[in-house]
Amino acid sequence: TNSIVFMAGGKGKRLRPHTEDCPKPMLKIGGKPILERLLEKSIKSGFNNFYFSVNYLKNQIMDYFQGGEKWGVQIKYLSENKPCGTAGSLSLIEDKIDKPLIVVNSDILTGLDYKTLLTFHENNQSSATLCSRNHEVSIPFGVFNSDGIIFEGIDEKPTFAFQINAGIYVVDISVKKKIGHDEPISMPDVIHRVKQSDGRVVVFPLHENWTDLGSEAQYFKMND
Repeated sequence: TNSIVFMAGGKGKRLRPHTEDCPKPMLKIGGKPILERLLEKSIKSGFNNFYFSVNYLKNQIMDYFQGGEKWGVQIKYLSENKPCGTAGSLSLIEDKIDKPLIVVNSDILTGLDYKTLLTFHENNQSSATLCSRNHEVSIPFGVFNSDGIIFEGIDEKPTFAFQINAGIYVVDISVKKKIGHDEPISMPDVIHRVKQSDGRVVVFPLHENWTDLGSEAQYFKMND
């Protein structure tokens, strides 16, 4: 089966002081670490091979999950010597892999079925698939339209819709070759490299529930 990589090495600066002594993926939602919730959801979807990219306070994560025996799965660790961004640790995978990798930020909770995402990736013969999420921004003021100093109209409290990065990806194994060993690089920068080398990059619109737990307000909201 395909493997899932959970990016669990960040320092969680937006969640301080909660992350001063606890890595963000180990913060609890409803009494259970976020990363454990992500793992269990993936297992229910039929996945059993995982990589955890770790760095900050990594021993807490490694001691808790160990090799995955408690869950009946295999967990290996991509241990960064230095912060490698959201993609650099992929270069540390030493196993021979012949199927696309699912890469997930470990502060994302979603109802997305990863099997559906994989099917989309394969049907579109994509080198990389990015999940997008619709995000609306409301401006609480009237917005002028003008041509220089000439007034043309006003939009009263408009709402703008954007497609944002949902922090979930599928990448073919060829993408791994575009990352230097232990190179600090973000996933968006890797995607740019794929695009520049004429790789096929497609966007998967995410309609399922999706929550980014990176902020203190959102974290507390999920624990209400």
